[in-house]
Amino acid sequence: MLLISALLFCVGAAAGHELAAGIGAAAYMGSAVLKPWLHTGNMSGISISGINREIWQNHLIENIYPGNEFLLAMSDESEYVNYLTVHSPQAVGTPNVVKNRDLTVGTAVNTNTRVDVTLDWSIDEYTTDPFKITNAEEVQLSYNKRESILYNQQMKLRKVIAENIIIDLAATGTATLPADYGGGTNNNILRTSGIFNNDPANVQASVAYTAGATGNRLNVTLWDVAAAATHLDNLDVPSEGRAMLMSSQAYAQLRLDLIATKYRDFTAEVDPKTGKIGKLLGFDLYMRSKVCVYDNSGTPVVKAYGAAGAATDNDAILFWQFAHAAKAIGDVHVFETLNDATRYGDIYSALLRMGAHKVRVSEVGIGAIVQKASA
Repeated sequence: MLLISALLFCVGAAAGHELAAGIGAAAYMGSAVLKPWLHTGNMSGISISGINREIWQNHLIENIYPGNEFLLAMSDESEYVNYLTVHSPQAVGTPNVVKNRDLTVGTAVNTNTRVDVTLDWSIDEYTTDPFKITNAEEVQLSYNKRESILYNQQMKLRKVIAENIIIDLAATGTATLPADYGGGTNNNILRTSGIFNNDPANVQASVAYTAGATGNRLNVTLWDVAAAATHLDNLDVPSEGRAMLMSSQAYAQLRLDLIATKYRDFTAEVDPKTGKIGKLLGFDLYMRSKVCVYDNSGTPVVKAYGAAGAATDNDAILFWQFAHAAKAIGDVHVFETLNDATRYGDIYSALLRMGAHKVRVSEVGIGAIVQKASA
């Protein structure tokens, strides 16, 4: 097996130029990543077919994060996964603290015990449609279609999973705060203000840009980021590990305001390795093409994945603290049926179980800034 693996690697490297010329950049990228351990045909009388599923499964996990680095700004509860359920241990209660305790001999001191519980939450199962590669394609095509298909499956899984996890983390604005936070509703949905250059008399708006939306929306500005920081501060959420995720359109609006303020060097902490595009008022900033969409109810409600756009829809920025948002990855499988007698070819598909949740039902440490329509 070691010899075969080495031969596969060499043949894969030599075939790179051929692939680049025959199929184009996208397929070539898939080939460059996957070639060392995918089907390469016959070599010196040895028949090699199929894929190394273990390596491909690991590759699926590793490639969830590129382009979605915001997931790394969340705690990981993968070790607690049991099929589709995560059994997350939770501490119940906090210790009592006494100032200048009386330690006189004979003075009773209460001894307490802590009984921890588990918070169970579910992850989702994502599967790709099966793809068939016919025997004729194996013989006639000048490139390895299997590699191209597996690469495309990986890219689509990455996109769909990330967009669903974002919705899982979206603030509701209806959770109840515990008594030690004063009780009442956790008003963790803020609205954009449009206040430009920290001047309440200078309010700016832009044309709505989410699919199907019409009219104008107040811009996201530094004022709104400060409001998000204040919201977390008021709930004693740790300042370390705060993150904020925004769409490219929202980032463009924020950047215009930052250029007009003293925060012109906020990109000094850009880190391509972690995906951070800057640090602002304690938040590590992350960006992707789209985040999530809320409706325009009195308390806005996040729209489901794939929901049709509406005229009153609003873009949203999410913010959270590392310990208050968690992700988990469960089973990963790549399925392969070689030489299917009824399909006249090979069949491939993939399955990955993953999810995220707000660690506390009170949604402390989680929030959203939702666009507001201009007057």
